[in-house]
Amino acid sequence: MPWGRMSAGVLALSLFAAACGDPDAASSVTEPVAGSTTEVATTTTEPTSFTTFPAATSTTVAPTTTTVAVMDPRLTFEPLDLPAPDCTEEGACTMVLATTSGRLAAVRTGDPEITFADNGTTVAVDVGAAWAAWPIMFGPEDVLYLSLVDRASGESGGMIAVPTTGSRAGRTVASSNVLLDTSGDSTIVATAAGLVQVGCCGHGDRQPAVDEPVVMGWVSANGGALPPLATEVWIEYAADGAATVVRSDAGTEHRWTFDGPIGGRDMPLVVATTDGGVLLWQYDGLGAPDVPPVLYEGRPDGSIDRYDLPGFNYPSALLPDRSLVLFTADAGYVRTQLP
Repeated sequence: MPWGRMSAGVLALSLFAAACGDPDAASSVTEPVAGSTTEVATTTTEPTSFTTFPAATSTTVAPTTTTVAVMDPRLTFEPLDLPAPDCTEEGACTMVLATTSGRLAAVRTGDPEITFADNGTTVAVDVGAAWAAWPIMFGPEDVLYLSLVDRASGESGGMIAVPTTGSRAGRTVASSNVLLDTSGDSTIVATAAGLVQVGCCGHGDRQPAVDEPVVMGWVSANGGALPPLATEVWIEYAADGAATVVRSDAGTEHRWTFDGPIGGRDMPLVVATTDGGVLLWQYDGLGAPDVPPVLYEGRPDGSIDRYDLPGFNYPSALLPDRSLVLFTADAGYVRTQLP
């Protein structure tokens, strides 16, 4: 799936609005495209079973001793009733994304259909027969941002914004004509001003770069432009290899510096949490596939905690409440709350 890596790096947006835009302001880019909304009455049963992974163990292979990476024993995992990816030969899959408020939604790619896990509400998005749409992330006001790909040529058709609640749910309210990299070697990242595209294969002294152009700005559920968000995060890299995650809240910066390797082929997934900290997921599947995934938590007091999560290469969502949604073929989707 050509957009897999782009989507995997950005499934959790953790920025907070500094102010609201004019909800009646018209989009300056496009006219809405008609869609449809279907309400499905369902009852959601909260799961009650939990899985606990074993504590760390050691395996001795003469003449050396190797510590086997196992799941962090502090974590328990709650199974979630969410559909498996179920990918087709054409590359369409069901992805799980989280809104900025933490609601989970199963989103079908290609001909998009969004189903919220908490109440079963389903929203269909009509992008036209010529286009396939790939979800990128939710932004403010539960607006979903999707990339368009020409079904015939595989070329980018830019990006659209689709509200998932309210009277215009399922309709395109704004679009961007900026063509995206469809090779899978770039990552779409959230900034205060909007979405930017970060190229692959290494990094400069900052990700995203200060002058990275905005692919699409944030819009309201009515398509009006929103002001920059109050909180954003980025990563700075020193010449000695040290990486510092920076969280800016209305210009006030908080920093966490990591000694271990951070980064790789793509920009790591990093989000701000509601308690004033950050979460960072580190795994380089192409550059260092034998190094197990690690979640780092930068706490508000400046300390850093580490959680080993072997087997979960890419998270479905890192949530502002310090929880994670993960997937494996054996366990399906699970959720864990950091202690």
